[in-house]
Amino acid sequence: MARYLFLHTGANGKPIARVAIYGAGNAGARVCSALLGGPDFEPVAFIDDKKSLQGSNINGVRVHGSDDLGELVRQRRIDRILLAIPSVSRRRRREILTQLEPSGCTFSRCLTYRT
Repeated sequence: MARYLFLHTGANGKPIARVAIYGAGNAGARVCSALLGGPDFEPVAFIDDKKSLQGSNINGVRVHGSDDLGELVRQRRIDRILLAIPSVSRRRRREILTQLEPSGCTFSRCLTYRT
């Protein structure tokens, strides 16, 4: 039990949030790298609409399609989904959020700079 608490709690004693990152491009990879170095979030999956990225790994984290979202949230016990898609239109962002709503997760938009 102590080992579980040690491995699954952040620096402040709160449980580590298991996150999926929507967007497996450069911005998503940078967000993942930053989270891997911190104590409060554990990236457990990427979600991306590009078929060519699905099935690959970025920083050791698997890329899944958005069609797998419901099952992915259950299997990986995802608490939060981070949107790391800085160049997407407002309309597409709304579509993605509407698609993600039934998952029951909290959403956050990552503020990343375009390169």
